[in-house]
Amino acid sequence: MRKGRRQRNKEKKIRHFNELDIFRDERSPEGILPLPPGHLMKEYRNFILEGRAMNPFHEIKTVPAMKVIAWRGDVSVWGIDTAFSRLYNKAMERKLRFRQPAIGVRHDGVRVPEPFHADYEIMFPLTGDPGGEVPGADVRDLPGQEVASFVHRGPYHWIPCTYEKVLDWLRENRYEIAGKPREVFFVAPEPHSGGTQDDMLTEIQIPIRPGAGVAAPGTSVRLGNDGPVPKAA
Repeated sequence: MRKGRRQRNKEKKIRHFNELDIFRDERSPEGILPLPPGHLMKEYRNFILEGRAMNPFHEIKTVPAMKVIAWRGDVSVWGIDTAFSRLYNKAMERKLRFRQPAIGVRHDGVRVPEPFHADYEIMFPLTGDPGGEVPGADVRDLPGQEVASFVHRGPYHWIPCTYEKVLDWLRENRYEIAGKPREVFFVAPEPHSGGTQDDMLTEIQIPIRPGAGVAAPGTSVRLGNDGPVPKAA
């Protein structure tokens, strides 16, 4: 008997989960994450099988240029909050005028992120003149770009799974990568808000250029059954 599409997709997700190696850490004696592995892996398996990591594509759009305060370093997926907090404190100390949401740039390129190490740059968009240098941080211009936008919902340390779907979408829809991926933290847990990482909402922006048979840059699109199609005027 031929298997239905739903059953085949579920089996594919199970194979993906069984083969995934993103939780290994060569620095630890056991080679595993320094967290309760059974609990974490159970949650992650449910995340995969429930389909919450599926179909992350949102839209194709142009993001504007902006001036930002930034810091760049080696960051793990569990260290993002701490890195942003330090940059936030620097901005507050200098009484800089900036706005949310915060932005991150992955300088390792468009690929499934390595959880324990990443060449990562964190940023806050400035709304005023910084009035000079900021010790321990950079002030620079972030250029505008045409991007494909994807949405990751849930704990940030599960974002490698969403990047796998992003890479699949880019291949299937024949887009070429034209720059480094950006991440926009629309909803992030705050220390005193009572929220959790389950509430997080992160946008992944991939700079793109179209290949053959793809809508030209600047064309607004939505996701159809067979990929992106132009929106009606």
